[in-house]
Amino acid sequence: MGLACTRFSGREGSPHPGGAPSCGDSVTVGDYLRELSSCGLWPGGGEQGAFHA
Repeated sequence: MGLACTRFSGREGSPHPGGAPSCGDSVTVGDYLRELSSCGLWPGGGEQGAFHA
């Protein structure tokens, strides 16, 4: 279990440049259609947990 919050601005996002390791460009293009901000905490990520933003 973890906690996360994602906020969408409603504006279109800038095109992803592609070339993400182990991820096809067709996947990254779909993920970046809208502008967003996300952060979260997963307490099971080692002794201190894992934070992402």
